[in-house]
This record gives sequence, C-alpha cells and structure tokens, in this order.
Amino acid sequence: MKRFLLAGVMLAALGGAASAADLAVKAPYAPPVPLWSWTGFYVGINGGYSSGADDYTQSIVIGPPPVTTIASFSNNTINPRGGLFGGQIGFNYQTGPVVLGVEGV
Repeated sequence: MKRFLLAGVMLAALGGAASAADLAVKAPYAPPVPLWSWTGFYVGINGGYSSGADDYTQSIVIGPPPVTTIASFSNNTINPRGGLFGGQIGFNYQTGPVVLGVEGV
C-alpha cells in the first residue's frame, strides 16, 4: 500500500510539472512611451524692437603729446531705435539623454 501511495505522489508531482508547460505564455511588456521627444523638424520666427537715448560729449583732439585740445565740444543726444526680425529652420534627433541637431538661419 505504501508503494502505491508513493507512486501516486510521484506521478502527481511529475504531472504537475508537466502541466506547467501547457500554460499560455504572456507577451513581454512593451517599453513605456516617452513623455516627449526632441526628435523632429521645426520652423521658428522671432522679432524685437529697441529704443533708447544716449547722451555723449565730443571733442576734437589734435597734436602730438602734450595733446592739444580744440575747444570745440558738442553735447549731443542720439535716439537709436528700430526693429529686428529673423527666422530659423532645423532638425533635432534625440538618442537617450543626448540631442543632436542642425539649424539654419
């Protein structure tokens, strides 16, 4: 009787291991999609405007040392102002934490 019990336990143990091979295999997990990527083309425009005021004093200096200064001084103010506009186009490629790119202005 002990032999039948021992044989039954062994068959159950071997049968359990053999049935594990018939289980469905789960597909591997896909890597997570990155939240953002710098890879791709881009086009951009930019612009700006500047204005200002600059007070300056001008004198005319003539002669070798000791320097002779002509008493012609002029106190002036200039008001530079104007716009600046431009653009760029380029392509970036991200590989891990490194971004490689080409840009043309």
